[in-house]
Amino acid sequence: PIMTGDIPSGFLELTLKRLFDLQQQQDDGLDPNSEASATYRALLLPVVSLLSAMAGAGCGCVVLNLVQSYGILAGMHEIDLDDCECTAATADLAAALASSPETCLLFCQEWLGVGAGMVHTVKKLLSPLDQDEHGSRNLSSRLMQRGHVGTAEVIACIECIGSLLRAAAAVVESASHYRDEEFTRADVLINVREVWKYIESLKFVVGTGSQGPDMPLLRVIIEWESSVGVYTATENFLMLLEVLLRQDIPSDLRDGQIKGVLPYLQYIIEEVLGKSDKRSYMGKIHDGSEMEMEM
Repeated sequence: PIMTGDIPSGFLELTLKRLFDLQQQQDDGLDPNSEASATYRALLLPVVSLLSAMAGAGCGCVVLNLVQSYGILAGMHEIDLDDCECTAATADLAAALASSPETCLLFCQEWLGVGAGMVHTVKKLLSPLDQDEHGSRNLSSRLMQRGHVGTAEVIACIECIGSLLRAAAAVVESASHYRDEEFTRADVLINVREVWKYIESLKFVVGTGSQGPDMPLLRVIIEWESSVGVYTATENFLMLLEVLLRQDIPSDLRDGQIKGVLPYLQYIIEEVLGKSDKRSYMGKIHDGSEMEMEM
């Protein structure tokens, strides 16, 4: 209704102003259990979802102006590892604003500061998966520690990881198409190589990343996905991988006998395709209830 003009844009701006004021109170040491903090939380997710939808519908420049005016992205700079829903909302807004070259670079600079580009933004988006940065609090470790936990919580964590990977793919895709007199194809390749190196450090699949016992991230993720029949994270990792491969296929990612992208291709063949007939999948039937089916 806001996009069609049925609701005045002033209503959205008023809500954003309210969020901005509440964010300022948070920064000033607001009690997280206070009513104002609860109001901020209640407003943030639906407003960010609305902004994401608007940006995805071709209103990216309008949305970028709004988040610049009211500091929405600045308020979401620190990704909350304990709140999968809020982290996913941040990633979805990032993906929407990074979906075109016109808004991608401006978004990166607005979110992370002047001079931020593809590499810096991808690292920020995928930092919740970084064990070196967050230790046992990273999202993959939290999945491993969940034990007997509700399906909804597992799905929320998987969806959150998927949103982060989808946003990273959008940033790489759009930033790779950005050109001016100072940013050439050679510069794109340098940035893509840096993203590849960071992907390596996260040890997504066997044979990549730092030395030591392998507990590949995607192996952990896909087993949990199989337990609930939802494969959002794996799907969006493949999307990120496809975007990177279209830009550059490096042959010198690591030392040793296993070269280039071979470990990633082996994972796709063995785990994604090779075991697809042994994994469960969640579908929807016409009345909206859930059913599980074997493919």
